Amino acid sequence: MRPRKLENKIVVVTGASSGVGRAIARRFGAEGAKVALIARDLIGLEDAASEIRIMGGQAMVLPLDVSDAAAVERAADRVASLWGRIDVWVNDAMVSVFAPVDQITPEEYRRVIEVNYLGYVHGTLSALKHMRSCDAGVIVQIGSAVAYRSIPLQSAYSASKAAVRGFTDALRSELIRQGSGIQVTHLQLPAVNTPQFEVVRNKLPAHPHPVPPIYQPEAIAGVALRAVLRPRREIWIGWSTIKAIVGQRLVPRFLDRYLARKAWESQETRRLPPGHPLKHGDNLYAPRPGARGAHGPFDAEALAVGGVRGVATRGLFAGAAGTLALALSGLLERALLGRRPVYAPASLARRLFRTLARTPRRATAIGTVMRWVYGPLIGAAYGATVGRSIRRRWPASSLWPAGLALGGAVYLLELLFLPLVGATGRLRRWPTGDKLLLAGHTGLYGLATDMTFRSLEPA
Repeated sequence: MRPRKLENKIVVVTGASSGVGRAIARRFGAEGAKVALIARDLIGLEDAASEIRIMGGQAMVLPLDVSDAAAVERAADRVASLWGRIDVWVNDAMVSVFAPVDQITPEEYRRVIEVNYLGYVHGTLSALKHMRSCDAGVIVQIGSAVAYRSIPLQSAYSASKAAVRGFTDALRSELIRQGSGIQVTHLQLPAVNTPQFEVVRNKLPAHPHPVPPIYQPEAIAGVALRAVLRPRREIWIGWSTIKAIVGQRLVPRFLDRYLARKAWESQETRRLPPGHPLKHGDNLYAPRPGARGAHGPFDAEALAVGGVRGVATRGLFAGAAGTLALALSGLLERALLGRRPVYAPASLARRLFRTLARTPRRATAIGTVMRWVYGPLIGAAYGATVGRSIRRRWPASSLWPAGLALGGAVYLLELLFLPLVGATGRLRRWPTGDKLLLAGHTGLYGLATDMTFRSLEPA
């Protein structure tokens, strides 16, 4: 029998009656944690508690509204009183409204902020109250890609998630300054197949629909477990989340126009499984009683494990992220040297393909293709071979050694390989500045690739 990873840990999960919170509570309970379950719906909480107890775990049911700060604090006090402490606190409770901005009332905006933002604040403050005494613990904030890239028709939800990110970043810096042993990790989620789409307030003509690709809540629970075992500052889950966050930083105007064209059709559907009505009540102000479980109505569309399957495939995507980082760093390298470095893709293309790359434009085009083939392939090879063993040797809380080990391997490969195939002159003729910049170049690639690979890998 394998050892359980959270044996005797004391965990509190808000939003635990259904969806991602339900999946996290169940996974943590299966790993030996004592789980306190917070939500408004008593029926859903009792159903979640029974799942944990069936697996041999312990569960405590605490029905309350997280927008009530005093109620959250009393619940935390009760957990600490009965079980002795709080090791992990997961904030996940949420409500939402699907509608254009001018169709959402001020009261509805206020309610979403009270639950999704202030609920996280109340939970975090209550967790800190009990974690400070032993200077240890992990607070997990369940966020979303919309914390960085807001989406039309979900303005209230997007704003609340952005507020949580601002609050969490500020708290993290304060804990660092205090030298605290308390860890805060923020998971940025993609679309997940949860019952929220059957209980959100909906003012659209059709049924709310998560923006594809859609993930199953168990995949998120696996990442949450890994975040508790090896806390990291922030985890971007899934390629769609990475694209949204990076895209917002690089091409925000393009995303404004893209979402203006595509966001409506991707967030509505009339294709539902039997038994799921097109219109439904909502839980904005009061819970809708019932045991809904973790899954929503989109099982047929959802990906079971994180959307990127197989270590080689995840490595391919991670290598692409590393290659993007290199493309951006190339501008800085050229500015520092006042010329292209000897290992620049266009320079390599001119030497390797003298006939095809006769003009600067052709050399640049061929070099770009070479870079975008070579970088992802290195990432795929890393993922399929030594990547997993390297990350077991250096856990996720220590990104630098694993990423720099990959970068160092690529650095040695290029120092030996490029002169050997005639892509550059002999190594002893390389300017010292080029050798140093290549070290930074490959180190950056290794760090970006390994960081992305970790984010895509399920626990």
